[in-house]
Amino acid sequence: MKKILIFFVFLIIIISCKKEVATKIGPLSPDRKQTERDYRRVFYLSTVFPDSLEFYAEKLEKETARQPNEYKAMAVIVKSIYYANFNSYQLAMEGYEKGLLLLKDSKADSLKCRLYIGIGSCAKVNGNNPKAFANLYKALAIYEKLGDRRGIADVNANLAHVYMQKGDSQLAKQYLQIALKTLEKDKTDGFYLTTSHSLANVYGMNGEYDKALALDEEGIRISEKIGSDKIKVM
Repeated sequence: MKKILIFFVFLIIIISCKKEVATKIGPLSPDRKQTERDYRRVFYLSTVFPDSLEFYAEKLEKETARQPNEYKAMAVIVKSIYYANFNSYQLAMEGYEKGLLLLKDSKADSLKCRLYIGIGSCAKVNGNNPKAFANLYKALAIYEKLGDRRGIADVNANLAHVYMQKGDSQLAKQYLQIALKTLEKDKTDGFYLTTSHSLANVYGMNGEYDKALALDEEGIRISEKIGSDKIKVM
């Protein structure tokens, strides 16, 4: 079960990054435009071709070598997700923390949130729940201030996974329900589907099998509709 939960957490991270809009730092040069395209593209490709993460991580490192820290942070995020995808959680954690140092004097709040969520998820995997909660609530506070509906749902889903690890299925269910309610207008979103499946697991663990099956049956139909075999298999 622990390995399954870890997989859910990092698949949620990957999918929830997909539509994130980068903070614009001055005029967008061709190099910066390319970096932003690559940054967005990697989160789509990783749900279909996860082996592409290493290629794009290295590509973004090279592209951002002479760019502002906000763009370097994008490269760090992708490299950290690559590490986490292959169970190198300590390296992922170090990367996310490096990203926060890069953004110490920046107003790139969405990128900071992404880093807080990454740190929180790695801390959860390592069993450091206090650190996980501290970083996830930092992200939630920023997303609520920004009115970022997707970000709010993202953090609530990640908080649920910490509670699942703690064995508190009732609170896990509560936070996952908040996340789904926030995203109910876009059920074809991959993040909605991974969150829905997480809630189905909680229902299953609580013996609420009809609710679990209903969510997963809906998830299979939507996964087929959007052509996501990875989510369908999950």
